[in-house]
Amino acid sequence: MILRPYQRAAIDCTWQWMRQHDGNPAIVLPTGAGKSPVMGALAQEACQQWGARVAILAHTKELVSQNAEKLAQVWPEADLGTYSASLKRRDRFNQVLSCQIQSVAKKAGQLGRFNLILIDEAHRIPLKGEGLYLQFIAECRRFNPDLRVIGLTATPYRLQGAAVPVCGPNYILNEISYESRIGDLIADGYLSALVSKGGRARADLSEVHIRGGEYIESELARAVDRKELVSAACDEIVDLACDRKALIVFCVSVDHAEHVQTALQQRGVTTGLVHGKTPAAERDATIADYQAGKLRAL
Repeated sequence: MILRPYQRAAIDCTWQWMRQHDGNPAIVLPTGAGKSPVMGALAQEACQQWGARVAILAHTKELVSQNAEKLAQVWPEADLGTYSASLKRRDRFNQVLSCQIQSVAKKAGQLGRFNLILIDEAHRIPLKGEGLYLQFIAECRRFNPDLRVIGLTATPYRLQGAAVPVCGPNYILNEISYESRIGDLIADGYLSALVSKGGRARADLSEVHIRGGEYIESELARAVDRKELVSAACDEIVDLACDRKALIVFCVSVDHAEHVQTALQQRGVTTGLVHGKTPAAERDATIADYQAGKLRAL
């Protein structure tokens, strides 16, 4: 796999930062820019140039699989394993392990000594407390105090009532080593230009209050989950997306999502539904049908 120029720059800038600093850097790449190939190349170079052992952490089985697949494309000869209960894989001693954090957080002592940890969706690392990432990193440092960490994210902040940067002198990640911006990647032809269309159907949010910088979800759900509003919005979706093959619709609540699904199906749009309580097998089957084109909307 040949890396794009900005992906190569992200890697080079990060190694340079790590040569000049003792902390842990973050790479910021927009969604769609290809973080997985960057992680694959970072792992390959760390292993081949310094004999490192690398863990790649992610929070979903889909990302764990994707990161492993991209690393295999970047480095086909890699000694690569996967540790994810969701994927029914529990490899332990490969030079590179693609891991689901929920599966390994309490098992660092069973996986051997790591020199480098790469974290996908690194904005999920808690800034303080006893989260899974912090627990795993702390345990790994018992075996290697010189452990280094590189985080990759499209959003270098956490929403905690306000946008709080994920990098800081007292955090796991200390400074951004490289950042690529959406506008530049669109201009260079690596990302598609965004096309937005304002909807005619508008919810009345006058009775929806804000708490901690966010709408109160229950009040927002009542405001948007009204039959006439859902109907009008779905009419617009069908109209505006008439020439589109696939749609993703985000809703406020499970009830809202179910009502939107029904409305779209009544308009001839094959629509699947997934939410936090969807059984894993059903969720996987629905997403697979969507990816295969059997469902037009999700």
